[in-house]
This record gives sequence, C-alpha cells and structure tokens, in this order.
Amino acid sequence: MSGGRWIAQYPGGGVRLSLDVERDRQQMQVSLSVLRRTAGDHIVAALCRCLAGCDRMTSLAHLSMLSAEKYPDETSVARFRNIQTIALLMFGLMHELAKALGRLRNAGIERALTDLEPWQRIDEVRKRWLQETASRLRNNVAFHLGDKIDAGQALDALAAHSDARALSELDGDRLTHARHPIGEEMLLAGLDVDEKKMYAIGLQAPHDSLQVTVDLLLIARDLLHQAGARM
Repeated sequence: MSGGRWIAQYPGGGVRLSLDVERDRQQMQVSLSVLRRTAGDHIVAALCRCLAGCDRMTSLAHLSMLSAEKYPDETSVARFRNIQTIALLMFGLMHELAKALGRLRNAGIERALTDLEPWQRIDEVRKRWLQETASRLRNNVAFHLGDKIDAGQALDALAAHSDARALSELDGDRLTHARHPIGEEMLLAGLDVDEKKMYAIGLQAPHDSLQVTVDLLLIARDLLHQAGARM
C-alpha cells in the first residue's frame, strides 16, 4: 500500500516495512506483543539492550570518522585527542555490550532460534571483548580516571620511558584544539597494558560492532519469521 511519499508493506507477524521515498529512509516496525509472545520478555528485553549498545558503538565510530574528515592532517592535536578519547570510550562500551550479549545468551536465545550461525558469530565477538586487556581498560580508564591505579607505580612507569613529558599541546590559539598528553599517558602507564594488543582490539572494534548489529537483526528476523512474518 502507498500514501504520498510513503510506501508500506505488511509481511505478517506484526511487521510493517515502510519507505520514505523523498528522504530514502527505511523503517521496520514490529508488534511488541507478537515479539514477546514468540520469544518471551527476557529475550526481547536483552535484545533491546544489545541493540542500544550497538547504536552507541556505531555513534562512536561515526564520530571518529567525522573527526578524521574535519582534521585531515594526521598530526593534528585535536584529531589525535578525539580519536584517542573515542577509542577509550569504545573499550568501555565493548565491555558493557559484551555483558548485555551474555544476558541474551542466559535468556535462552540459542534455544529460541532456527538458525544458530548469527549467534555463533556474535558469541565469538563477545568472548573477545571480555578478554583481560579490554576489561582492564574499561574498569580503569574508559569510564574512570584511574581510581584504582597506584599513583607511585603509574608515575614511575611513565618516568621510565622519559622524564620529560608534554603537559600541553595546542594547534593555533583555540582550546578546542588542545590536549594534555601527560594525563592519558599516566593512566595508560599505570595499567601496564600491551599497547599493540590494545590498538589491535581498538581497530577491530568498529567492524566487530557493525557485524554484531547485522547478526542481531538476523536474530530478530528469525524470531519474526517464527511469528509468521515473510521477509
């Protein structure tokens, strides 16, 4: 059926697929009552938590891309600061999203599916996100400012690399283009993390998050198909 700029389809199972032709915007609406009856409240709630986490991860990845576009010079102080901050926040979200995926598993998602492949891919990412390096960064740096880090040990580790540390850097005269390297450097030195492993996880995180999002939608489609939707 169509109405003006909107085109809508109703494939059954309480699903409505619509397209805003003028804005090229697609939307899938579902019936909560149908979804809850098909999968149960625990699975539906856990799925919602996971999708919320994926949206936040996608936002951070998008902000990183926008910062790189805004500051194409790879030596830009603002660009480095923005991407470093986004990467640290991603570590925090990775940990939280991994826990939400664990709740989805505990809710019995494997028993509810007809196709286990999407969940198996998700579970591999979940396990990777819960490894020690990611968890330590989340617990000490991502959403915290080193509350559990020993001050003396952190400063000793920082000084071991070099006693001369940059207190501030600034491109031009705008404070929004400034960073204070000694801060994050002390926090990371206090953790004594494997930097190569940290950067490898960080580089993989946006790809992993998008893949988890796709697989969560495949899981939702599986549940909707069981409810009678034909998509």
